[in-house]
Amino acid sequence: MKVEDFEKHIVFDKLNQCKNAIRESELFEKLGEEEYQYFDVILQFIEERMNLIVPILIEESELSGLSSELESGTAYLNNYLGNNNSGYINNAKNNFSSALKRVKNFVIPLTPNDFDYSKAATTYEKTLLKGYNNIAKRI
Repeated sequence: MKVEDFEKHIVFDKLNQCKNAIRESELFEKLGEEEYQYFDVILQFIEERMNLIVPILIEESELSGLSSELESGTAYLNNYLGNNNSGYINNAKNNFSSALKRVKNFVIPLTPNDFDYSKAATTYEKTLLKGYNNIAKRI
């Protein structure tokens, strides 16, 4: 996935919507600290993983799946705020748990400190540009 496409992906909007939903003071009061922390920690973990992703190694479908889970989970939290039905909390937990599983499978850097990810991305980009230029010359 191109870096530009990654940065513009809707998953970031959905993540922000989730964070806004759980930061509702009413939600903290209704859930209690333990359940509230569950949602807060999952979203923090997801956000941190998103900051580590190497965009060229991820497919759009993976981000779209995560986006869908976050959107559904947020909807269930909002529904819970509206009518206090605890079933919505269980559904939200299921969605956030699925989101957590998805984000755990994303490719993130876990190599020795001497690997330069910026250089690797730049080299990859230069290789692509050379390829496009060669194709353009043939046409």
